[in-house]
Amino acid sequence: MAAEDIIAFLNAHAEARVALVSHARPDGDALGSSVGLACALRGLGRRAWVVNPLPFPGYLGFLAAPDMVVRHGEADWWRGYDVLGVLDCGEAGRLDETNRQ
Repeated sequence: MAAEDIIAFLNAHAEARVALVSHARPDGDALGSSVGLACALRGLGRRAWVVNPLPFPGYLGFLAAPDMVVRHGEADWWRGYDVLGVLDCGEAGRLDETNRQ
């Protein structure tokens, strides 16, 4: 999806609750890009959270803003959101199992 299409979609759904996820066992670039996009979306007045099944690794703890990062444990966690954004993941097989549903 092109950046213009994403912007148009988000503008058309300004009140949407956005969940941002990345690949299983995310590393610094996956978590950093998720937090960065969540910050940018919030700066535009959108409601966005980084959703991950596990806590951030200790060396990346500085990225885990308490009001922005949510851990999930249930298989249907995504029902609380309107939009799902997947970052740093080229194929569905790289997603955590609970993010593939």
